[in-house]
Amino acid sequence: MESAGKPTAGNAPRRALLIFPMAALLNSFSMTALLLVFGVAGHSEIAANIGLVQGATLALFYAFSANARNLILADGSGSAATRLLRTRLWLLVPLSATAYVLSVGVGDASAALAVVLILRRASEWFGEIGLARHEQKHRFAIPGQTIMAESGAFMLCLLPLVLDWSLALCALPWALAPLLATRQAQLSLSKDGERFSLKTLLPHFGSTAIIGTSVYVFRISIVLLAGKAAAGDLFTAFAIGGLIPTIYGQALAPTLAHRYGSNKLPKWLLLVPTTMLLAGLGLSAVAWMQPAWLNGMGRAPLFWITVGLSIAGGALMSVAAAIRTRLIQQAGGDDVFGPDLLANVLIATCVPFLFYVLGPGALAGLYGLSGCLSLAFLAGVGLRQRSASLTQSRIVPWCIAFLLLVPVFVQIKGGLFRDPAFVFDAGGSILKLPLPLSILALFSGIALLGKYTAARTSMAVLFFTALLFVTTSLTVAQGNPAQQGAKLILLAQFLLPMFGLVLGQMFGACTPATVFERTALWVLLLILPAQLLATWLQGYTLLHPKVFFFSIYQHLQYVPMVIIALLMMTSQSLWGASLKYRVGLAILLPVAMVYVVASLSWGAVLGTAVCLLCFALTHLRRVRIGRRAGVAMGLAAVVAVAYIALSETGVLSRSLSDENGPRDTLQWHNKLAPYLERAETTSPAAGATRMTHWRFYAAGIVETPRAFLLGHATPPDRVLHPSAHNYWLDALYNFGFIAMLPLIVLLLGTLGWLWRQRSAVWDSPVLLGTAMAALYLLLFENMLKVGMRQPYPGIITFFIWGLLISRLKHPVVDPKKPMATQA
Repeated sequence: MESAGKPTAGNAPRRALLIFPMAALLNSFSMTALLLVFGVAGHSEIAANIGLVQGATLALFYAFSANARNLILADGSGSAATRLLRTRLWLLVPLSATAYVLSVGVGDASAALAVVLILRRASEWFGEIGLARHEQKHRFAIPGQTIMAESGAFMLCLLPLVLDWSLALCALPWALAPLLATRQAQLSLSKDGERFSLKTLLPHFGSTAIIGTSVYVFRISIVLLAGKAAAGDLFTAFAIGGLIPTIYGQALAPTLAHRYGSNKLPKWLLLVPTTMLLAGLGLSAVAWMQPAWLNGMGRAPLFWITVGLSIAGGALMSVAAAIRTRLIQQAGGDDVFGPDLLANVLIATCVPFLFYVLGPGALAGLYGLSGCLSLAFLAGVGLRQRSASLTQSRIVPWCIAFLLLVPVFVQIKGGLFRDPAFVFDAGGSILKLPLPLSILALFSGIALLGKYTAARTSMAVLFFTALLFVTTSLTVAQGNPAQQGAKLILLAQFLLPMFGLVLGQMFGACTPATVFERTALWVLLLILPAQLLATWLQGYTLLHPKVFFFSIYQHLQYVPMVIIALLMMTSQSLWGASLKYRVGLAILLPVAMVYVVASLSWGAVLGTAVCLLCFALTHLRRVRIGRRAGVAMGLAAVVAVAYIALSETGVLSRSLSDENGPRDTLQWHNKLAPYLERAETTSPAAGATRMTHWRFYAAGIVETPRAFLLGHATPPDRVLHPSAHNYWLDALYNFGFIAMLPLIVLLLGTLGWLWRQRSAVWDSPVLLGTAMAALYLLLFENMLKVGMRQPYPGIITFFIWGLLISRLKHPVVDPKKPMATQA
């Protein structure tokens, strides 16, 4: 049913479906059309300049547009237009000045052209409000006149193609044309009767800010990596592919959603994206397999491959635009913030990864990838709203948690990681770098759960961290493309694990309290015995990476810290749950003790000691389960001591290995002698080396005020300083205090929540276990290592952090938790 008072599609004037979308299209799409015309005409440098200025203005003006047209159409009082007009007048001068700096100062665009294009964007900003008010009141005269003026002014912009005239001068009338739409729009700056507050606009500002900022980062990254000429061709191809989704998303979709309300859209509209998808893939296939067929088109085959993939991506983007518009107009738009943030931040940070991993040609698929990401995240929201049973099902959370935790790795070039080397060296090639299944679980989990409103804290931190990382990286590089490109790669390495923060907070809000801990218990019972058995069968006492048919990457450096964090969570949360979990933990504890000793990780040993101490303090005081807890702890301690004794004396080595040789070659201290000389340990011998690195990084951080605030243009020489041995020092050195401020504030806020809720934390084993694991990873392990920038340990660390935030802010009670609470 449609809302009361809203005219149906049947009695709506036919011209309303043409005039208003056409006026909105010319208002918002003209700059893209200008880029497209000059790009297709072969003026790649001009196209690149237009693309840079457009990206900068999108990062600012569009960032503060707050989905204006949808909001005005959905608001019958007219107060939305008034609030938006006043807000935009306040922001006009600072945004224009900043756009000029980003375009000319950072992007090295033409100054005169930048001024005209910024003027055009400012005119579009106010013209959008006027056109939306006319559409809301069903007035056709002014939008029709605006269409005529926009069309004529745009033709003047094409004169430089045939005459030796300045584009900036010819484009001046076109830059002012959108202001005609504000005539008779009944816009007022008065606050009388205003019901639309600035607080109501904030989620929409966040959504458009993400899109705008990411577009600028996306484009400046391409220019820095590929060069202006290649970037101009890419921007042109992307514009061709984005033609239909731009027309639909910015012009037609709001009108259709306004007219049809909650009713289904006409089925014939599906023919458009279907045709685009088939045509785009077909064009790419022809350009790839039969490039000679396109020789007469005047462009290289790669250009047409890019166009084809962009058209296919445009099909997906059109469907995503339909979902997004309906979410804004019918559900208030709160849920578009999350999908917009994740899709756009991810695509912006993927640029350097694709460039250096798959080569410059991989940039051809960026728009297609963007369409896939946008549709996946927005479809997750729609699916969750239609079927709440998806997130309430046990299967989805269990699958997400299992894939997140299981230490199985794959290589882009090589498939399943099965290398038996104790220290695997990828040789600097990302194609050979083992990537965990956690990455798949991370993004598929976010898309499937789709509860973005529950993860606003982590999404805000992720957005501002990404924004500040990019800003400081581009600032300190001072226009040096090589340095800027290197910083963007390092930025992607730091940002990827941070998405775990969003998944953790979302997971905590969508699932019962101990689903993650129960899954972790079964993963540990599966992996730890298997790895120990595989180690012994191969004749080793020091933990071996090969586990029968797969290998665990960084099994001595970072994986043990994850295992101990999971042990803290499972032992605290599940010992009092039921008999089957106590049996599982009774088996796991001694196995985990052997694993820790076999991993030769002193950090894991200390973490285990803290785990057992808190386990004793929590459970030994409970009469019904205390005796069993004491027996389990005693058994674990005996097994650990026995394994140490057998290993140190060489008895275990001789019994496991048939090698002939002196006794000391069979002891696990000597099996990895070359590696142990440079291993990350806390032994006194290596302590001086670690302290040397700490002093170097700390001195670099406070070297100058600029270095402290913005970081350094290049990382240290890896030969002299291969690692900071401290995540926080590493991040501060490379990106500066300003970029790290959101994470530091979140860390301090988390500590503050823990302190204020200390009584509740101590009384809740689930909350206590989560807090122990998070603090162990954040304030101990990552003070000694850089695990939070590694995919597997980093994703899990941020996930547990997000889970802790969710449980502190919104405690979840597991309905199946028969905890024994008798003291």
